[in-house]
Amino acid sequence: MTIGLAPLATVSSPLVLGALLFLGGTAIAPTLTVQSSLVGAIAPAHATTEAFTWLSTIAFGASAIGAAVGGALIESSLGVSASLVLAALGAALAVAATLVPGRRRPLSREVADLDDRVAA
Repeated sequence: MTIGLAPLATVSSPLVLGALLFLGGTAIAPTLTVQSSLVGAIAPAHATTEAFTWLSTIAFGASAIGAAVGGALIESSLGVSASLVLAALGAALAVAATLVPGRRRPLSREVADLDDRVAA
């Protein structure tokens, strides 16, 4: 999603912005589908509801915090540049977190099958 939405920082035309928002937004549904599928496959059966609750809480909470901080940065003397730096740092931290050795558990057969279907 970051790659799809990154070009938004460089345009000023409302028509181009609309087209790029549409194209960047096409990654949202597949991303949410994969997230939900992974939570459903990884969470123990007795904790599935709680796992989905935490997923929603974290996603919406982080989105609200990001919107508040980004809005405050844009309105400050630092302006849009600081907001773009913050977004880039967030994306870099997300990538770095996925690269930390030892954080991956062996995939269950169900998750491995899902991984194969997503890759195809």
